[in-house]
Amino acid sequence: LTPLCPSCSALLPPPPPSTTYFALFGLEPTYAIDTRALKRSFLELQQKVHPDMFSGKGEVEDWAKAWSGKVNDAYKALLNERERGEYLLSLHDVTIGEADPVTDPELLMAIMEVREALEEAQTEDEVAQIRQRNKESRKATIDQLAAVFAASASSSPDLERARELVIELRYLDNIDQVCREWAPGKEVPNLQH
Repeated sequence: LTPLCPSCSALLPPPPPSTTYFALFGLEPTYAIDTRALKRSFLELQQKVHPDMFSGKGEVEDWAKAWSGKVNDAYKALLNERERGEYLLSLHDVTIGEADPVTDPELLMAIMEVREALEEAQTEDEVAQIRQRNKESRKATIDQLAAVFAASASSSPDLERARELVIELRYLDNIDQVCREWAPGKEVPNLQH
């Protein structure tokens, strides 16, 4: 997929809405992607479609804005592991709502324990340890999610398991956010939303 005409280098109309984020960057629709290659493709595409290059050119400027917006949205979604998982699920007509709860009792207990540990934390070092453990849990969840989607190369993916893992990532991301914003005496928000 190219934004420029191969023969005259003129900007082409934006791709149809059905164009996947993966197709924009010439990637296979899989969870495990080379983020460096993604960044290179992103920068190359943005260089070709940046609206400033088409300023004052009427419809072509509108096309550039549409291309640039889609490229930015695609890059942001594919770069973030959780958003990439959500996007892949959406390609299989599986959606995750903001309020979808954790159904795994062990994960729910772990989230409650982390919240309690954050409430009891007195120092930044204690919070740094919580954040490090969360980072390790997040990496393990990402690895599991990659394995679920990789298994789909030979069969259909376990969409329910992938959905559960993406929800888990959302909570782990929330924990990381709370750790970054932690301050002594500051109320710890609910980690379950």
